[in-house]
Amino acid sequence: MEEGQLIYGRHAVLEALQQGRELEHVYLAPEAPPKLKVAAKEAGVPWSEAGKQELDRRAGGRPHQGVVAVVSAFHYAEVEDIWKRVDASPPALVLVVPQIFDPGNLGALLRSAEAAGVHGVVLGKRRTCGLTGVVGKAAAGALEHLPVARVVNAQYFLDEVKERGLWVVGADSTGDTEYTKAKFSEPTALVLGSETGLGPVLLKKCDVVVRIPMYGKVESLNVSVAGALLMFEARRQRRG
Repeated sequence: MEEGQLIYGRHAVLEALQQGRELEHVYLAPEAPPKLKVAAKEAGVPWSEAGKQELDRRAGGRPHQGVVAVVSAFHYAEVEDIWKRVDASPPALVLVVPQIFDPGNLGALLRSAEAAGVHGVVLGKRRTCGLTGVVGKAAAGALEHLPVARVVNAQYFLDEVKERGLWVVGADSTGDTEYTKAKFSEPTALVLGSETGLGPVLLKKCDVVVRIPMYGKVESLNVSVAGALLMFEARRQRRG
């Protein structure tokens, strides 16, 4: 069962969706009323079908009527809240994470972002785990100080970032620039991908793509470790 508050039952979840409550994910039995899928889509909340055994597990044995929703454990900031922090203490250093599935990785990444003095973090809404209790625990208090916003389309957000004059730096194993040679002293949006990388569309949005050289047998680092290296490199350059 996921750590964090749950809502279960058709009426309760439908009401939560229609009232705009911050939900991370909705799990639906195949026979669940179609209006629940429509409501989740209209609210921009990710949903997926689940069998009875999985729904029973997520609901902890409580009667769920084939519908279980995970509630956000922490409040999301608005993107504008991040820009206000940037304006108060330039140059910008914003972390953009379009896709990350593991809550432990996300929590560790947010902890490093707060420690590195990042102005804020922007998550993809549909393909990223949200701010559940597991994430909060791994973040070790960082969510009390670091604004985290969500956007439906990370590609469009990067267009906004560029309009604001930020340099978009992507991190991917295919990058042709070692991360220590990238210029992080300018206003920067750092874009991190999942274990499968950023993907061709997001790579095209980047002004430069950096890589972390590997000297052992493994091909890449955990995203939270890679993110920490890059954010603290940016902080080192700005301090120097």
